Amino acid sequence: MRLKSYFVHTMEEALQAAKLELGDDAMLVGSKRLETPPGSRVRLEVIFAAPVTPPPPPKVALLPRRSAIGSSAELQRFRGELTILLDALARQPDTTRLEPFSPARSRLNSLRAQLLLSEVPLATTDELLLRWRPILEGHVLRDVPDNHEGEGSALPLLTAEWPHAEPNHLQPTRILAFAGPTGAGKTSVIAKLAFRLGVSQGRPVSVLSIDNLRIGASDQLAHLCSLLGVPFQSLEYSGGLHSAVAANAHRGLILIDTPGYGTAHADVMAETAEHVNRVEGIECHLVLPANLRFTEMKRRLRQYVAFAPSRLLFTRLDETEFFGPAWALARECRVAVDWVSTGPGIPEDLDEADASRFAAAVLGLTARPEQPSAPIETPPLASAAKAGASRI
Repeated sequence: MRLKSYFVHTMEEALQAAKLELGDDAMLVGSKRLETPPGSRVRLEVIFAAPVTPPPPPKVALLPRRSAIGSSAELQRFRGELTILLDALARQPDTTRLEPFSPARSRLNSLRAQLLLSEVPLATTDELLLRWRPILEGHVLRDVPDNHEGEGSALPLLTAEWPHAEPNHLQPTRILAFAGPTGAGKTSVIAKLAFRLGVSQGRPVSVLSIDNLRIGASDQLAHLCSLLGVPFQSLEYSGGLHSAVAANAHRGLILIDTPGYGTAHADVMAETAEHVNRVEGIECHLVLPANLRFTEMKRRLRQYVAFAPSRLLFTRLDETEFFGPAWALARECRVAVDWVSTGPGIPEDLDEADASRFAAAVLGLTARPEQPSAPIETPPLASAAKAGASRI
Protein backbone atom coordinates (compact mmCIF):
# COMPACT_ATOMS: atom_id res chain seq x y z
CA MET A 1 0.00 0.00 0.00
CA ARG A 2 1.08 3.55 -0.67
CA LEU A 3 0.56 6.18 2.06
CA LYS A 4 0.20 9.87 1.26
CA SER A 5 -0.27 12.83 3.67
CA TYR A 6 -2.07 16.02 2.67
CA PHE A 7 -1.75 19.26 4.68
CA VAL A 8 -4.95 21.20 4.07
CA HIS A 9 -7.45 23.51 5.77
CA THR A 10 -10.58 21.37 5.14
CA MET A 11 -11.35 17.67 4.63
CA GLU A 12 -12.91 18.47 1.25
CA GLU A 13 -9.58 19.78 -0.06
CA ALA A 14 -7.86 16.55 1.03
CA LEU A 15 -10.48 14.35 -0.64
CA GLN A 16 -10.18 16.21 -3.93
CA ALA A 17 -6.38 16.09 -3.89
CA ALA A 18 -6.32 12.35 -3.04
CA LYS A 19 -8.78 11.54 -5.81
CA LEU A 20 -6.70 13.39 -8.39
CA GLU A 21 -3.37 11.90 -7.31
CA LEU A 22 -4.23 8.40 -6.00
CA GLY A 23 -7.38 7.67 -7.96
CA ASP A 24 -10.76 6.35 -6.91
CA ASP A 25 -9.18 3.49 -4.91
CA ALA A 26 -7.74 5.89 -2.31
CA MET A 27 -8.81 5.10 1.25
CA LEU A 28 -8.87 7.48 4.24
CA VAL A 29 -6.47 6.19 6.93
CA GLY A 30 -6.55 8.97 9.51
CA SER A 31 -6.43 12.70 10.20
CA LYS A 32 -5.25 15.03 12.92
CA ARG A 33 -5.41 18.75 13.67
CA LEU A 34 -2.10 20.63 13.52
CA GLU A 35 -1.04 23.37 15.91
CA THR A 36 -1.65 26.81 14.43
CA PRO A 37 -0.91 30.32 15.74
CA PRO A 38 -3.83 32.15 17.37
CA GLY A 39 -6.05 33.79 14.77
CA SER A 40 -4.85 31.54 11.92
CA ARG A 41 -6.97 29.06 9.96
CA VAL A 42 -7.16 25.48 11.19
CA ARG A 43 -4.78 23.10 9.40
CA LEU A 44 -5.25 19.33 9.10
CA GLU A 45 -2.98 16.45 8.20
CA VAL A 46 -5.09 13.85 6.31
CA ILE A 47 -3.54 10.47 5.42
CA PHE A 48 -4.76 8.32 2.50
CA ALA A 49 -3.69 4.86 1.31
CA ALA A 50 -3.86 3.43 -2.21
CA PRO A 51 -2.74 0.12 -3.74
CA VAL A 52 0.57 0.20 -5.55
CA THR A 53 0.18 -0.78 -9.19
CA PRO A 54 3.26 -1.79 -11.19
CA PRO A 55 4.16 0.68 -13.93
CA PRO A 56 3.43 -0.41 -17.49
CA PRO A 57 6.40 -1.79 -19.43
CA PRO A 58 8.18 0.84 -21.48
CA LYS A 59 7.35 0.98 -25.09
CA VAL A 60 10.32 0.11 -27.27
CA ALA A 61 10.34 2.07 -30.47
CA LEU A 62 12.35 0.80 -33.35
CA LEU A 63 14.68 3.56 -34.47
CA PRO A 64 15.19 3.82 -38.18
CA ARG A 65 18.61 2.89 -39.34
CA ARG A 66 20.58 5.94 -40.25
CA SER A 67 22.96 6.12 -43.07
CA ALA A 68 26.60 6.95 -42.60
CA ILE A 69 26.13 10.28 -44.38
CA GLY A 70 23.32 11.37 -42.00
CA SER A 71 25.37 10.48 -38.89
CA SER A 72 28.34 12.45 -40.15
CA ALA A 73 26.16 15.55 -40.76
CA GLU A 74 24.72 15.43 -37.24
CA LEU A 75 28.21 15.04 -35.79
CA GLN A 76 29.36 18.15 -37.60
CA ARG A 77 26.36 20.10 -36.32
CA PHE A 78 27.06 18.97 -32.74
CA ARG A 79 30.70 20.03 -33.06
CA GLY A 80 29.63 23.45 -34.32
CA GLU A 81 27.24 24.02 -31.37
CA LEU A 82 29.93 22.89 -28.92
CA THR A 83 32.40 25.36 -30.43
CA ILE A 84 29.91 28.22 -30.04
CA LEU A 85 29.33 27.26 -26.38
CA LEU A 86 33.06 27.13 -25.61
CA ASP A 87 33.59 30.54 -27.23
CA ALA A 88 30.81 32.02 -25.10
CA LEU A 89 32.35 30.62 -21.92
CA ALA A 90 35.79 31.96 -22.81
CA ARG A 91 34.48 35.44 -23.63
CA GLN A 92 35.07 38.10 -20.94
CA PRO A 93 31.89 39.59 -19.38
CA ASP A 94 30.74 43.02 -20.49
CA THR A 95 31.40 45.15 -17.42
CA THR A 96 29.29 48.01 -18.79
CA ARG A 97 26.18 45.87 -18.34
CA LEU A 98 26.95 44.92 -14.75
CA GLU A 99 25.33 46.98 -11.97
CA PRO A 100 28.07 48.36 -9.70
CA PHE A 101 28.01 47.46 -6.01
CA SER A 102 26.20 50.10 -3.97
CA PRO A 103 26.72 50.32 -0.19
CA ALA A 104 23.50 52.36 0.01
CA ARG A 105 21.55 49.59 -1.70
CA SER A 106 23.08 47.07 0.66
CA ARG A 107 21.98 49.16 3.65
CA LEU A 108 18.51 49.44 2.15
CA ASN A 109 18.23 45.66 1.92
CA SER A 110 19.53 45.34 5.48
CA LEU A 111 16.92 47.82 6.71
CA ARG A 112 14.16 45.92 4.93
CA ALA A 113 15.26 42.68 6.56
CA GLN A 114 15.31 44.30 10.02
CA LEU A 115 11.81 45.76 9.64
CA LEU A 116 10.43 42.39 8.56
CA LEU A 117 12.30 40.70 11.42
CA SER A 118 10.54 43.08 13.85
CA GLU A 119 7.23 41.97 12.26
CA VAL A 120 6.46 45.25 10.56
CA PRO A 121 3.88 44.21 7.91
CA LEU A 122 5.31 43.57 4.45
CA ALA A 123 3.10 46.15 2.74
CA THR A 124 4.10 48.81 5.27
CA THR A 125 7.80 47.94 4.91
CA ASP A 126 7.78 48.18 1.12
CA GLU A 127 5.80 51.42 1.17
CA LEU A 128 8.24 53.05 3.61
CA LEU A 129 11.36 51.94 1.76
CA LEU A 130 9.97 53.11 -1.58
CA ARG A 131 9.41 56.57 -0.09
CA TRP A 132 12.70 56.65 1.85
CA ARG A 133 14.90 55.22 -0.88
CA PRO A 134 16.11 58.59 -2.29
CA ILE A 135 17.04 59.70 1.23
CA LEU A 136 18.77 56.48 2.28
CA GLU A 137 20.70 56.22 -1.00
CA GLY A 138 22.00 59.75 -0.62
CA HIS A 139 20.05 61.42 -3.43
CA VAL A 140 18.49 63.78 -0.89
CA LEU A 141 20.89 65.50 1.50
CA ARG A 142 20.01 65.19 5.19
CA ASP A 143 21.99 66.13 8.25
CA VAL A 144 21.56 62.73 9.93
CA PRO A 145 24.39 60.82 11.65
CA ASP A 146 24.90 57.46 9.93
CA ASN A 147 25.81 55.11 12.72
CA HIS A 148 24.70 51.53 13.41
CA GLU A 149 25.71 50.53 9.87
CA GLY A 150 23.00 52.43 8.05
CA GLU A 151 19.99 51.89 10.28
CA GLY A 152 20.91 55.02 12.20
CA SER A 153 19.91 57.21 9.27
CA ALA A 154 16.52 55.49 9.25
CA LEU A 155 15.90 56.15 12.95
CA PRO A 156 14.63 59.76 12.58
CA LEU A 157 12.54 58.69 9.57
CA LEU A 158 10.93 55.89 11.55
CA THR A 159 10.45 58.20 14.54
CA ALA A 160 8.68 60.84 12.44
CA GLU A 161 6.14 58.26 11.23
CA TRP A 162 4.65 57.88 14.70
CA PRO A 163 1.70 60.19 15.42
CA HIS A 164 2.15 62.68 18.23
CA ALA A 165 -0.46 64.41 20.37
CA GLU A 166 0.04 67.64 22.26
CA PRO A 167 -0.75 67.23 25.98
CA ASN A 168 -3.61 69.42 27.17
CA HIS A 169 -2.34 70.79 30.47
CA LEU A 170 -4.84 73.68 30.46
CA GLN A 171 -7.87 71.42 30.93
CA PRO A 172 -9.00 71.82 34.58
CA THR A 173 -10.37 68.26 34.82
CA ARG A 174 -8.85 65.51 32.74
CA ILE A 175 -11.14 62.54 32.08
CA LEU A 176 -9.53 59.34 30.81
CA ALA A 177 -11.47 56.20 29.81
CA PHE A 178 -9.82 52.86 29.13
CA ALA A 179 -11.27 50.29 26.74
CA GLY A 180 -9.85 47.02 25.52
CA PRO A 181 -10.18 43.25 25.59
CA THR A 182 -10.21 41.19 28.76
CA GLY A 183 -6.67 40.53 29.97
CA ALA A 184 -5.15 43.53 28.20
CA GLY A 185 -4.12 45.11 31.53
CA LYS A 186 -6.63 47.95 31.99
CA THR A 187 -6.91 47.50 35.76
CA SER A 188 -3.19 47.72 36.46
CA VAL A 189 -2.78 50.63 34.03
CA ILE A 190 -5.50 52.61 35.81
CA ALA A 191 -3.86 51.96 39.18
CA LYS A 192 -0.47 53.06 37.82
CA LEU A 193 -1.89 56.26 36.31
CA ALA A 194 -3.86 57.03 39.46
CA PHE A 195 -0.58 57.05 41.33
CA ARG A 196 1.56 58.65 38.60
CA LEU A 197 -0.82 61.49 37.63
CA GLY A 198 -2.66 61.86 40.91
CA VAL A 199 -1.16 60.61 44.17
CA SER A 200 2.50 61.38 43.37
CA GLN A 201 1.60 64.93 42.27
CA GLY A 202 -0.83 65.67 45.08
CA ARG A 203 -3.61 65.97 42.53
CA PRO A 204 -7.18 64.94 43.43
CA VAL A 205 -8.08 61.79 41.50
CA SER A 206 -11.06 59.44 41.43
CA VAL A 207 -11.67 56.12 39.68
CA LEU A 208 -15.00 55.05 38.22
CA SER A 209 -15.81 51.55 36.99
CA ILE A 210 -18.62 50.50 34.66
CA ASP A 211 -17.24 46.96 34.37
CA ASN A 212 -20.53 45.23 35.23
CA LEU A 213 -20.45 42.26 32.84
CA ARG A 214 -18.91 39.86 35.35
CA ILE A 215 -19.64 39.48 39.07
CA GLY A 216 -16.80 40.98 41.08
CA ALA A 217 -15.05 42.28 37.96
CA SER A 218 -14.12 45.56 39.65
CA ASP A 219 -13.09 44.08 43.01
CA GLN A 220 -9.36 44.10 42.28
CA LEU A 221 -9.43 47.70 41.06
CA ALA A 222 -11.39 48.69 44.17
CA HIS A 223 -8.76 46.97 46.34
CA LEU A 224 -5.88 48.72 44.58
CA CYS A 225 -7.60 52.10 44.91
CA SER A 226 -8.10 51.54 48.64
CA LEU A 227 -4.38 50.80 49.01
CA LEU A 228 -3.49 53.94 47.06
CA GLY A 229 -6.00 56.06 49.00
CA VAL A 230 -7.92 56.91 45.82
CA PRO A 231 -11.74 57.26 45.84
CA PHE A 232 -13.42 54.46 43.86
CA GLN A 233 -16.99 54.09 42.65
CA SER A 234 -18.51 51.11 40.81
CA LEU A 235 -21.53 51.87 38.61
CA GLU A 236 -24.14 49.19 37.99
CA TYR A 237 -25.27 50.83 34.75
CA SER A 238 -23.19 52.74 32.22
CA GLY A 239 -26.04 55.24 31.84
CA GLY A 240 -25.08 56.70 35.22
CA LEU A 241 -21.59 57.60 34.00
CA HIS A 242 -22.45 61.19 33.04
CA SER A 243 -23.85 62.06 36.48
CA ALA A 244 -20.95 60.28 38.24
CA VAL A 245 -18.43 62.31 36.22
CA ALA A 246 -20.32 65.51 37.04
CA ALA A 247 -20.22 64.61 40.74
CA ASN A 248 -16.43 64.25 40.58
CA ALA A 249 -15.82 67.28 38.36
CA HIS A 250 -14.06 69.07 41.22
CA ARG A 251 -11.22 66.54 41.03
CA GLY A 252 -8.30 67.10 38.73
CA LEU A 253 -8.30 63.61 37.25
CA ILE A 254 -11.05 61.03 36.59
CA LEU A 255 -10.12 57.54 35.40
CA ILE A 256 -12.86 55.29 33.97
CA ASP A 257 -12.63 51.51 33.63
CA THR A 258 -14.79 49.69 31.05
CA PRO A 259 -15.53 45.98 30.58
CA GLY A 260 -13.63 43.69 28.26
CA TYR A 261 -16.12 42.72 25.58
CA GLY A 262 -16.31 39.64 23.40
CA THR A 263 -17.94 39.25 20.02
CA ALA A 264 -21.21 38.21 21.71
CA HIS A 265 -21.46 41.55 23.56
CA ALA A 266 -21.63 43.86 20.54
CA ASP A 267 -24.97 45.43 21.54
CA VAL A 268 -23.92 46.02 25.15
CA MET A 269 -20.58 47.45 24.02
CA ALA A 270 -22.28 49.86 21.62
CA GLU A 271 -24.54 51.08 24.43
CA THR A 272 -21.61 51.57 26.82
CA ALA A 273 -19.57 53.35 24.14
CA GLU A 274 -22.47 55.71 23.50
CA HIS A 275 -22.59 56.73 27.19
CA VAL A 276 -18.80 57.13 27.30
CA ASN A 277 -18.74 59.33 24.20
CA ARG A 278 -21.39 61.59 25.68
CA VAL A 279 -18.98 62.74 28.40
CA GLU A 280 -17.58 66.07 27.30
CA GLY A 281 -13.79 66.27 27.01
CA ILE A 282 -13.25 62.55 27.56
CA GLU A 283 -10.06 60.94 26.25
CA CYS A 284 -10.43 57.24 25.43
CA HIS A 285 -7.36 54.99 25.49
CA LEU A 286 -7.55 51.64 23.71
CA VAL A 287 -5.42 49.22 25.76
CA LEU A 288 -3.77 46.44 23.72
CA PRO A 289 -1.03 43.93 24.61
CA ALA A 290 2.12 44.58 22.59
CA ASN A 291 2.68 40.85 22.06
CA LEU A 292 -0.32 40.50 19.72
CA ARG A 293 0.19 39.95 16.00
CA PHE A 294 -0.56 42.90 13.73
CA THR A 295 -3.69 41.31 12.27
CA GLU A 296 -5.07 40.66 15.76
CA MET A 297 -4.35 44.26 16.79
CA LYS A 298 -6.27 45.54 13.77
CA ARG A 299 -9.17 43.21 14.59
CA ARG A 300 -9.32 44.56 18.15
CA LEU A 301 -9.17 48.12 16.85
CA ARG A 302 -12.15 47.44 14.58
CA GLN A 303 -13.98 45.76 17.46
CA TYR A 304 -13.63 48.81 19.73
CA VAL A 305 -14.14 51.48 17.08
CA ALA A 306 -17.45 52.43 18.77
CA PHE A 307 -15.44 54.00 21.62
CA ALA A 308 -13.70 56.29 19.11
CA PRO A 309 -10.32 55.89 20.87
CA SER A 310 -8.10 58.96 20.63
CA ARG A 311 -5.07 57.19 22.15
CA LEU A 312 -3.45 53.77 22.09
CA LEU A 313 -1.84 52.30 25.19
CA PHE A 314 0.35 49.23 24.79
CA THR A 315 0.95 46.82 27.67
CA ARG A 316 3.19 43.76 28.16
CA LEU A 317 6.21 45.30 26.48
CA ASP A 318 8.26 43.04 28.71
CA GLU A 319 6.72 39.97 27.07
CA THR A 320 7.68 40.55 23.44
CA GLU A 321 10.78 41.04 21.30
CA PHE A 322 8.86 42.16 18.21
CA PHE A 323 7.74 45.79 18.39
CA GLY A 324 6.82 46.18 14.71
CA PRO A 325 3.09 45.37 15.09
CA ALA A 326 2.51 48.00 17.80
CA TRP A 327 4.55 50.60 15.91
CA ALA A 328 2.77 49.84 12.62
CA LEU A 329 -0.71 49.98 14.18
CA ALA A 330 -0.17 53.44 15.68
CA ARG A 331 1.28 54.65 12.38
CA GLU A 332 -1.50 53.20 10.24
CA CYS A 333 -4.48 54.37 12.29
CA ARG A 334 -2.80 57.72 13.15
CA VAL A 335 -3.67 57.38 16.85
CA ALA A 336 -1.09 58.70 19.30
CA VAL A 337 0.43 56.74 22.18
CA ASP A 338 0.89 58.54 25.51
CA TRP A 339 1.85 55.66 27.82
CA VAL A 340 3.30 52.16 27.64
CA SER A 341 3.17 49.52 30.36
CA THR A 342 6.48 47.73 30.76
CA GLY A 343 5.57 45.15 33.38
CA PRO A 344 3.09 44.17 36.10
CA GLY A 345 4.65 46.30 38.86
CA ILE A 346 2.50 49.07 40.33
CA PRO A 347 3.27 51.92 39.99
CA GLU A 348 6.80 51.78 38.53
CA ASP A 349 6.19 49.73 35.35
CA LEU A 350 4.64 52.60 33.41
CA ASP A 351 6.51 55.01 31.13
CA GLU A 352 5.72 57.83 28.80
CA ALA A 353 5.78 56.60 25.21
CA ASP A 354 8.89 57.79 23.40
CA ALA A 355 8.71 57.59 19.60
CA SER A 356 12.48 57.58 19.18
CA ARG A 357 13.09 54.72 21.60
CA PHE A 358 10.23 52.72 20.15
CA ALA A 359 11.61 53.20 16.64
CA ALA A 360 15.07 52.18 17.88
CA ALA A 361 13.59 48.97 19.29
CA VAL A 362 11.96 48.24 15.93
CA LEU A 363 15.35 48.72 14.23
CA GLY A 364 17.08 46.52 16.77
CA LEU A 365 19.26 49.37 18.04
CA THR A 366 18.13 48.97 21.66
CA ALA A 367 16.85 46.10 23.71
CA ARG A 368 13.56 47.64 24.84
CA PRO A 369 11.51 50.73 23.97
CA GLU A 370 10.92 51.84 27.54
CA GLN A 371 11.58 55.45 28.36
CA PRO A 372 14.08 55.70 31.23
CA SER A 373 12.70 57.71 34.09
CA ALA A 374 13.76 58.78 37.52
CA PRO A 375 12.93 56.44 40.41
CA ILE A 376 9.52 57.06 41.90
CA GLU A 377 9.20 57.59 45.61
CA THR A 378 6.87 54.75 46.55
CA PRO A 379 4.79 55.24 49.72
CA PRO A 380 3.73 52.24 51.83
CA LEU A 381 0.31 52.10 50.19
CA ALA A 382 1.81 51.92 46.72
CA SER A 383 4.21 49.22 47.91
CA ALA A 384 1.28 47.18 49.19
CA ALA A 385 -0.49 47.64 45.88
CA LYS A 386 2.59 46.39 44.06
CA ALA A 387 2.71 43.29 46.25
CA GLY A 388 -0.83 42.34 45.24
CA ALA A 389 -0.58 43.40 41.62
CA SER A 390 -1.58 41.10 38.82
CA ARG A 391 -2.63 41.57 35.25
CA ILE A 392 -6.33 40.96 34.50
